[in-house]
Amino acid sequence: MASPASADSKHVQCSAGGDTLNTTVYYQSNGSYWFVESNSFTLMENSQDKNNVYMRLRNNGGNNTYFAWTSGDDIVGEHTYQIPVNENVPKSGSPYMKTNAIFDQSGSDPNCSTYANL
Repeated sequence: MASPASADSKHVQCSAGGDTLNTTVYYQSNGSYWFVESNSFTLMENSQDKNNVYMRLRNNGGNNTYFAWTSGDDIVGEHTYQIPVNENVPKSGSPYMKTNAIFDQSGSDPNCSTYANL
């Protein structure tokens, strides 16, 4: 685990259909790599219990995937989830963590994605 002095984080958010996805990726420098410790997310303005979330740690315009996680149809709004990543991604190639939320609503389910550039 990184010490607070060497660790960094990136917070981003997006909104769709009146709901908001807040994400924070936690990472630290590891030579020519970023070591991504975890990614947390919270679905705001949404109290449903059948939301969906997926995340991908990528670089090179999405051509390389270093970590992938997909939830079940069971993400509860207004709760914060912290997903362990524990992966190195090269600093070259503009690495980023993409997190996408599909908000459970009546009718069609809106979605949005955050992109945390490391």
